[in-house]
Amino acid sequence: MKLKNALIIFIALLTVPFGCFAADTDFKTTETANYVRTAAMSPAPGSVGGEWAVIGIKRSGITADAYFDGYLRRLGDFMKENGGSINRYTDYSRIALALRELDQNDTYGLGAYVNDYDKVTNQGINGPIFALEAKHALGDQDTVTRDRYVEYILSRQSADGSFALSEGTPDTDITAMAVAALSLYNTNIETDRAINRGFLYLSSVQAGDGSFAPTSGEEASCESTAQVIIAMKRHGLRPDNRFFVKNGKTPSDGLELFRKSGGGYAHLASDSAPDQMASEQALLALTAPEGTPKTLVYDSIWFDASQAYLESQR
Repeated sequence: MKLKNALIIFIALLTVPFGCFAADTDFKTTETANYVRTAAMSPAPGSVGGEWAVIGIKRSGITADAYFDGYLRRLGDFMKENGGSINRYTDYSRIALALRELDQNDTYGLGAYVNDYDKVTNQGINGPIFALEAKHALGDQDTVTRDRYVEYILSRQSADGSFALSEGTPDTDITAMAVAALSLYNTNIETDRAINRGFLYLSSVQAGDGSFAPTSGEEASCESTAQVIIAMKRHGLRPDNRFFVKNGKTPSDGLELFRKSGGGYAHLASDSAPDQMASEQALLALTAPEGTPKTLVYDSIWFDASQAYLESQR
């Protein structure tokens, strides 16, 4: 009897950490989703309190049908008021992503806007990045425009592997977003190499606590850290991928630095209160679908040599 009881206790001790970890992760995601839903009670088209909130909450799995219906009503009013014409073409792409997440058809003809190469690229690199995401979500078959967007992004990668909104200023968020978008269409060596170089750059700028700053010399931010996690998940990289473990800390550990009581996330770890945009981006990172596990092509020798090269470029 004593041996049987001891065996039961032993098995229980083995299983508790894993069960608690999964439960803890689910709890944090649900708590953050509820925080975002409260912070953005009436979601409407927009980069904050709009599509990102809707997408993150939908992916979290919490019941919020009335919330989503409210967004769709406001979207309909918004499109009607604007006659289907919006100044920033990234808005069309963002709306397309939300509609896809809500299993809605493209009743607004968003595909035509997303494929307007001249107007999409007029916003700079973020236009094609968003457009590639939207084309994939819509199941768009215009491969000619798709390839032009891919080439546009590839042509703007810097020697150190980074991407930027402003030439000469490497941007962590844009690099992660570019890598994530390219990962949807990784069909040739050139694109694969660009993705790997992008990840190598991101690895090189990761802080010792696992977090990421928007650019060199700035304080780490929740949004930048979240974007790297989203890119890693898209490419199928594990949280503890060896390129992204610094001092034993992963990007997931870095994201936790910004978490506040109640499930919200601050823009900066030093901020006392949560921020809505940061919380929405963190929720996207927590709920981002994970791709098929992959490895980066660089081996240890190449990685170390590349690290030295990157340092010489600064």
